[in-house]
Amino acid sequence: MALTYFIINFMPLMILLTLLAMMFVNRDVIIPAANLFAVSIVIMIVLTCLSAFSDYTDISSLSPEAAARVIYFHTAASAANYMLRPCLILMEILIIQNESKHKFLYAIPAIINAGIFSTALFGSRIAFYIGPDNHWGAGPLRPSIFITQLFYLVLLLLISVVSFRRERKRRSVVLIVMLVQAILVALLEFNGVEPSYTDAITALCILEYYIYLSTVYRQELNAKLDSYVVEVEAAGSKLKTLTKEVITAFANSIDAKDRYTHGHSSRVAEYARRLAEMAGKSEQECDKIYYAGLLHDIGKIGIPESIITKEGKLTDEEYALIKQHPALGAQILGSITEFPYLSIGAGSHHERYDGKGYPQGLKGTDIPEIARIISVADAYDAMTSKRSYRDLLPQQKVREEIVKGTGTQFDPQYATLMLQLIDEDPEYVMSES
Repeated sequence: MALTYFIINFMPLMILLTLLAMMFVNRDVIIPAANLFAVSIVIMIVLTCLSAFSDYTDISSLSPEAAARVIYFHTAASAANYMLRPCLILMEILIIQNESKHKFLYAIPAIINAGIFSTALFGSRIAFYIGPDNHWGAGPLRPSIFITQLFYLVLLLLISVVSFRRERKRRSVVLIVMLVQAILVALLEFNGVEPSYTDAITALCILEYYIYLSTVYRQELNAKLDSYVVEVEAAGSKLKTLTKEVITAFANSIDAKDRYTHGHSSRVAEYARRLAEMAGKSEQECDKIYYAGLLHDIGKIGIPESIITKEGKLTDEEYALIKQHPALGAQILGSITEFPYLSIGAGSHHERYDGKGYPQGLKGTDIPEIARIISVADAYDAMTSKRSYRDLLPQQKVREEIVKGTGTQFDPQYATLMLQLIDEDPEYVMSES
């Protein structure tokens, strides 16, 4: 039985395994709608399992009680199957329209369809029913599942046409391929073909769009990186030609994603330079720390703007995405081998002196010094700037927080120097204002 079930569902299982493997390979990259892909995989797995339970079973040798249980189980499996199939197509639409503000309106047909077919669980025959002999029968509203699927096919076609007219031709081609495959699924289901074949085609559609998204996202990310490298190379291959104006403009483009952090990178860079000067660093070392401070948040390029600009507290999932920006920043700047300190500053500025930071959990002097300096400067500016959820903190409160974080969050040496800067600033000039 287990071997037969595996053979019947071999193709959808293999396609799902391929998709999971690709998601694992791309785990360091934020793919838009990744959570919806995960939901789609779960639905596909559930549908694959349901196909093993919704087939006809001979109940002639069972007691009336046992036969009733089998019939109800058969009914439940069939109902879940009918309810989930439009939901799976809905997931594809939501993934494709992930940027749409009204994307969840597309769920209305699937919800209506789910309600219709759930009635079978209560003995209603309006959609379908399992008779006393455990054979399947159709009700008058059974075609609603095809109406729902037809609605999504038309919607998919419209999205493809709009994408083509907006010069997103690659996306349009992928959607047309998915549309053809979806029509094939509908035809197969309408003619009562073994569900595993339709499951395989549906899983293939999801895999195809994931490949498209991951490819386009990486290309766009590489294009941004290439554009930045071109700017750097145009200015020269040495630090002396990497001018303050070029890097500042790029840093401002990062801050511009959120009106509440405008000027953040420039202030962090300036505070970090002052700390370096107070620590007796050379002019060249101070310049390196300044430029690293300007670009410390470059990884936020890869964070969805909806999360960066969100009003109020982030969810755990959104915070987890935000925490990826140091690693992404290190990846972006890692190819600039002439200036490795840029990558170090971006990748380690959220490490903590007590080892409880991220992304690597480095501790003490294992954290690069340039990152330890930027960490103090970054935290100071965060507290002395307005945010969507609060005003800037009073100077005394900021000082107390720096004291509290000395030796835990911050390197004691640079925390002490920051406290000195605070004490030398009775007018609270060192703030966003």
